[in-house]
Amino acid sequence: MPAFISEEIEALFDQKPVLEKRTGVPDGFVWQERTYRIVSLLREWHDYMPRGKSRAMYEQFETA
Repeated sequence: MPAFISEEIEALFDQKPVLEKRTGVPDGFVWQERTYRIVSLLREWHDYMPRGKSRAMYEQFETA
């Protein structure tokens, strides 16, 4: 069952994103010193409820 894990990751991009604040789905990430490659985006949703100056975007993906 999927769970929310609140730990820092390092996003990996094969090509530098065009927009700094809207990078899209990374090609992979490093978590706990292990590299994961993203193979497909399973779903994506946005939270447009005002929360100060920031809004949230959530993504669920599959790794290899």
